[in-house]
Amino acid sequence: RVGAGKQSTFQLTPTDGAGGGISLDGALRFASAGFPVALGLGATVQNASDDAQSITWFYAEPEIRVLRSRNLEAALIGRFAMGNAERITVDPSVYGAGVQLMYALRPDAAHRGPAVHVRYSFGTIQNTQVDGKTMHSVFAGLAWTF
Repeated sequence: RVGAGKQSTFQLTPTDGAGGGISLDGALRFASAGFPVALGLGATVQNASDDAQSITWFYAEPEIRVLRSRNLEAALIGRFAMGNAERITVDPSVYGAGVQLMYALRPDAAHRGPAVHVRYSFGTIQNTQVDGKTMHSVFAGLAWTF
């Protein structure tokens, strides 16, 4: 799966955040149409808007599909990510959970092709100056699934 969209900001210090701009995401997703459990291994590059920092994330994202129809797929996700901030010596990590929706723009039994991808996740951010803070993240964009 590859995608691009808009990503919310992550707070890394008491006064500064990272990300919050355009996000490019790529993941190798191990999934089967007949089995509701999948695993995504990937990376996200968030190009920051304004003066915020850019951040790169590497993640593992287990998911459990709870709904699958002709065009729509909904899943509960876990998110285990390690990041690298651009201008400060902080390598944040996030452990969290969330929900993901994929709406296939072209009906296909395997859900391949263009799709609208929306993801909300929350979790605890570590390895920063705001350790233990709950972080909420929203991503919305277009994806292409193979």
